[in-house]
Parts: sequence; structure tokens; C-alpha cells
Amino acid sequence: MTHSRVTFSGLPHNDLIARMCERELIKLKRYAPRLVGCSVLVTRTNNRHRTGRRHEVRIRAHSPRILVSVTRTPREHSEAETLELAVREAFDRARRRLQDAVRRLRGAIKAK
Repeated sequence: MTHSRVTFSGLPHNDLIARMCERELIKLKRYAPRLVGCSVLVTRTNNRHRTGRRHEVRIRAHSPRILVSVTRTPREHSEAETLELAVREAFDRARRRLQDAVRRLRGAIKAK
């Protein structure tokens, strides 16, 4: 059983994004079946009408022997970005780190 929590800061709760996070969590479990928990924090970093809204997404996923923590910050001079894009990029980064951690545990790659 995986415990997951999606929290929003600086913006109202968004059911679409919460469901998207749940789907992405299911995808993460493909790479680490023993994943037991995941928390996602979505924060609006600004609210400027000219430069667009930017979002920071933090993901923390853990299993008995693995802890992956990812922070996806907005690009400095980017145009307005969608919240969906920010969440997708954060989960992509978390997936890559989770895959690397599982490979290290299996001895497939050398530890740094």
C-alpha cells in the first residue's frame, strides 16, 4: 500500500493535478514496486501577469531502502508555463533518480 499526499501552497486545490500526481505515482511504482510513500508539494512562486505564473514542484518518494527527493524550480526567464508541464517534468526527474537508485542497489552501476 502506497501512502501519497498532494499539497498545494499559494494556489487552490486542483483535482486535475491531484489525479495527475496519482497516475504518475502509479508509473513510479513500475520502477520501484516496494515504494511505500510519496508526497508532492505544488507551490506558486509568483503571480505576475506579464511574465506568467510559475510553479515549483517538490516530490519526495521513499521505499524501505530508497529515498528520492526532487525539486523542480521554474526556469529564470521562461515564458508562462502550465502547471501540468511543471508536474510532468518533476515526475520525470523523480523517475530517473528512482531508476538510478534501484540500479545502485542491484549493483548494476557504481555508487558515487
